[in-house]
Amino acid sequence: MYRRVQQEEFLLADGIHDAIIDMDTWEAARMKREKTGVKWVKTHSLDHEHILSGIIKCPQCGGGMTGTVRRRKNKSTGEYTDTFFYRCHHRKNLEDGRICDYKPALNQEAFNAEVVNFIRYMISNDEFREYVQDKLGEKVGVSALETEREQLRGQLQQVQGAKTKLLQMMDRMDVNDKHYDQKFQDMQDRLDNLYDRISGLEEAIEETSAKITASYENQINTKELYKILLDYDNIYEKMMDAEKKEFMGTLIESIELYPERTDTGRIIRRIILTFPVYYDGHESREMWLPEENTVETVCLLSKLCSKHHIEVELHMDEMDVTAAEKKATYEEIKAYVLEHSGFKVSNLYIAQVKQKYGIIERECYNKPKSEDSRQPKCPPEKEATITEALKYFKML
Repeated sequence: MYRRVQQEEFLLADGIHDAIIDMDTWEAARMKREKTGVKWVKTHSLDHEHILSGIIKCPQCGGGMTGTVRRRKNKSTGEYTDTFFYRCHHRKNLEDGRICDYKPALNQEAFNAEVVNFIRYMISNDEFREYVQDKLGEKVGVSALETEREQLRGQLQQVQGAKTKLLQMMDRMDVNDKHYDQKFQDMQDRLDNLYDRISGLEEAIEETSAKITASYENQINTKELYKILLDYDNIYEKMMDAEKKEFMGTLIESIELYPERTDTGRIIRRIILTFPVYYDGHESREMWLPEENTVETVCLLSKLCSKHHIEVELHMDEMDVTAAEKKATYEEIKAYVLEHSGFKVSNLYIAQVKQKYGIIERECYNKPKSEDSRQPKCPPEKEATITEALKYFKML
């Protein structure tokens, strides 16, 4: 990673190559830069940050949309009001030769709220939370890299041993031997080859170690994000704008838009995260928003007349349940597993074990959009406890 540093004096190296410009032009440009190259200082809305700047992708040119502000002065009070937007400031050539002229401006307050609400919708699913809890308990999988590094270290030790033996043989050579020069040259060639192999192995070991370190660091960063998502409502609202911008930049890789708003008023097409989550029935980084808006309703039910009541008799054979489901529900199986093994298991894991033993399930209507989507597999230790529960409830 590189960073800029302030530097008063410039290094002049005479005689290395011809000057590109003359000294007078160089000094004139330097003096002008000292006057005009002053960093712009923010004077208003000091706490505001364009939280999703660069993450939102223009639907025409694909460039990152950035923040802009519209300032208006109230004539009666003399006070200024700032309204912030996301706009595409790129003027890239499109494939057909046209210039990007995407003009819509997205109100930041409304657009940010739409993204925040989507994240709330995503994490409200019980299976999502179970998936995150499982991920927090996982250890980073670097065993293959560690095995590769040990093998490389073993090879390096062998090559270094061969080099040492060869040097000893060269020291013991008889200078009076009539073939001394030829033998010495042959050994020197072998020695050069060994040095090349040592250098290559050391570079490979260093590269593998860097991958192992990056894997650990990546898991730490991902787990921190998972923890924030589990308590998203409490943590996000307390963040400053700068912290929200950093969080969104770490969580979201890009936000793709429709060219224009749909009939339901939606402009966001999909959100691509920087790491996979369990959403909409499968594991993925691509989050497709629901096609229709959902409305939550909270109702208060009360008895107006406590003297009258209705009796309803419900027979199990009239319900849309399978024979297996009549014996034990998912919640009963979860409770049994938790009590006898201490494991928390998800509906997905129970369904996978049921399917393995041929227990008929109702058709799943919440199917993934992609046929090659990946689902987390039930670990062997949890599969054993679920199987034990199925036997207890006489489902096996």
